[in-house]
Amino acid sequence: MPLTAINYAQRLIDFMLDLQKNSFAYAICRDYILSKNNLRCATFEKRWIVVYKVTEKHIIVEDIILGSTIV
Repeated sequence: MPLTAINYAQRLIDFMLDLQKNSFAYAICRDYILSKNNLRCATFEKRWIVVYKVTEKHIIVEDIILGSTIV
C-alpha cells in the first residue's frame, strides 16, 4: 500500500479514536432522515462526513459520506 494511503488511514483511525472520547462534541445531523434516527455528524478533513450513533459503551459508525454528495 502506498505511503500516502497508510498516512490517510492512520489519520482516519486517530480521528475515530478522538471521536470515541468526545462523542457528544458533534451535533445531531441536520439531514431529516439522519436526525430522526438520532445520528450525529462529524466532519473529517473538510470533505468527509462521519455519521455515527452513540451507545452507552461505544460509538457505531453508520457511514462515511463525501460531503459534496449531500444535497
